[in-house]
Amino acid sequence: MTRLARDYLHQPPAPLLHTAAELARDLFAQLKCGHQRLDQRRELYATAAKLCAFMAWAAGDLSRI
Repeated sequence: MTRLARDYLHQPPAPLLHTAAELARDLFAQLKCGHQRLDQRRELYATAAKLCAFMAWAAGDLSRI
């Protein structure tokens, strides 16, 4: 997640948005299977929220280009 945000400062948003979408798809698939401890699920949901916020931010910037 940190790498995506850092790369966003120097790279075009479209490829990073695609990468973020792939990560989100994998993360939500992992959450769907439900084979994590509660503390792990909490971290996964927090990461998913940050990833969705990043995608919303990048999509907003992409619409201005």
